[in-house]
Amino acid sequence: MALMAFCHLGELCVLSMVDWVSSLHSRCRPAVVASMLVAFATLYVGIIVSGQIRENAVQRAASSAALYMDGFIALHVQELATEQVLSPKVRDILERLLSPASMHRPVIAFRVWKGDTVVFSNERNLIGKSFARTAARERAWQGQIGVEFEQLDGEDDEQVRSLQLPLLEVYAPVRQKGTDRIIALVETYEIGVELKRELLVNQLLAWIVVITVACMVFVPLFSMARKIGELTHHRAQSEQQRRRIARANMKVSETNESYLRRIESALQHGPVQNVTLALLKLDPVNWALCDAKGAVLPGAIQCMEDLEAIRDALSKTIRQMRAMTTDVVPLRVDELSPSEALARAAREHHRQSGRRVEYDVDALPDQLPTPLKHCLYRIALDGLKSTAGGTQLQSIRASAAKDNLTLEIIGGTGDGETPAKLARLRDRIEALGGTLGVDPTAAGQLSLIAEINLSDMGINGG
Repeated sequence: MALMAFCHLGELCVLSMVDWVSSLHSRCRPAVVASMLVAFATLYVGIIVSGQIRENAVQRAASSAALYMDGFIALHVQELATEQVLSPKVRDILERLLSPASMHRPVIAFRVWKGDTVVFSNERNLIGKSFARTAARERAWQGQIGVEFEQLDGEDDEQVRSLQLPLLEVYAPVRQKGTDRIIALVETYEIGVELKRELLVNQLLAWIVVITVACMVFVPLFSMARKIGELTHHRAQSEQQRRRIARANMKVSETNESYLRRIESALQHGPVQNVTLALLKLDPVNWALCDAKGAVLPGAIQCMEDLEAIRDALSKTIRQMRAMTTDVVPLRVDELSPSEALARAAREHHRQSGRRVEYDVDALPDQLPTPLKHCLYRIALDGLKSTAGGTQLQSIRASAAKDNLTLEIIGGTGDGETPAKLARLRDRIEALGGTLGVDPTAAGQLSLIAEINLSDMGINGG
């Protein structure tokens, strides 16, 4: 239950920290995250190093005690290989050998174990008693040195725990002479004040080194993280600015299209009609000159030639004015879906050039803002004109995935004006925040791939 509660508390702390980091300003968030990572790494490394220092120091002290027991004590307890108790003579010898004066160590208690029973100890009341096996004693029976420092939690440790001192408990296995059979354990308790002081000093030095290294890493890392945060902020601002420019360009395109439609309407209802009327008025004049030729007006022939020149000039003017309005997006495009607008561009190119165009659309949105449909129509029409050279069949392919709309136009090899046309087309696409790729196909045709990010214009391409 305690472990579950601790895990739950840790989870709450992590979630709270994540929420706090998320609430920070984007510019300082990378620096804070980097600082937290350095702090956690420092804490982790410090704990690992401190634990390793403790482990090494305790094992070193335990090895020294175990070496003494193996060299001086093991020889005198060999009778435990066949007996359950020690003889009085051996007890006297052990009393002397395990004394602090003999071991030159601050030993306060010692025991000899046969199985889980104490067969000899300076604590007389424990002799003959059995106790539950501890982890350290289990390691000793497995042939290792069992050691505990300041963690005396066995039932047999009650008396030594009452001293309230840092104690080093060491279990040394005793093997039968000439074999690997463990016949007994020798346990000693010694005061570990000096060992504890050594541990504290070494661990403190280790923490100082770890924290110093962390500070050396933290300062440049924090500076770099702060710069990354600033760059991220500037990039976000640039991205927002780019999207605003793309939307503004789309509105400008809509405005220009509106102006072009007004110019077309004005030309059709004004100059075109006037020039047409002038052409019609030239016919009676021409007939009158024909009737009076050579009779009344000696210069009638010259006048007729001049009238024909005027007729040709006016006819060219009408054709030029109509050509000027050929590329204006038809008004009906406003009512069409994006796929229908592209199909309309393909038909218009076929009408102007006589070249058949195949088109294939896949998963385009049902509707897009009118300015964007105008742009798609123009991009398709300009792209088809730019790749109109040669005799190859032209095609349009369009698809939408997530927020990206892709328009591919495949056509001929182009002509001398193709580079200039492609430059104008690229400018138009890049003004919307898109990109234009020009690549040759395996058949030697030109492939134009225009990609437009719908999210730049606040459109969810879903």
